[in-house]
Amino acid sequence: MRLVNGDISPDGPGPQEVELEHPVNVVRRGEERRTQAGGFVRIPDPGGALHPTDSFLLRVFVWPTTPGRARQGLVSRWDDATATGWLLTLDAKGLSISLGGGRGGVATVPHGSAAAVPDVVLRHRFVRCR
Repeated sequence: MRLVNGDISPDGPGPQEVELEHPVNVVRRGEERRTQAGGFVRIPDPGGALHPTDSFLLRVFVWPTTPGRARQGLVSRWDDATATGWLLTLDAKGLSISLGGGRGGVATVPHGSAAAVPDVVLRHRFVRCR
């Protein structure tokens, strides 16, 4: 496929593609895969150090580049399927931590305003959970 124009804006000409003849042009079975938008790292935790059963302390150094926008996960140990674990997030309202025990309820506690996290200031936050 040769991409002649990739502009998909409503005011643009629209995408234009030209199919090229090549031996790899065959129909293949595809499958749906989940993807994560943005940068992240997955840290193996076979000993469960990131899954405390008692109170714990999170210490994060944050340099927010897009505060006031959509919710961004800063650090977490979270399972979407069971709503279990904890996650520290930054959104338009500020910093918050969410805790879920997998029994249908998730508690979210605000911890600071978005105005307190400007674009150019490195922030150092402590969050103690009990």
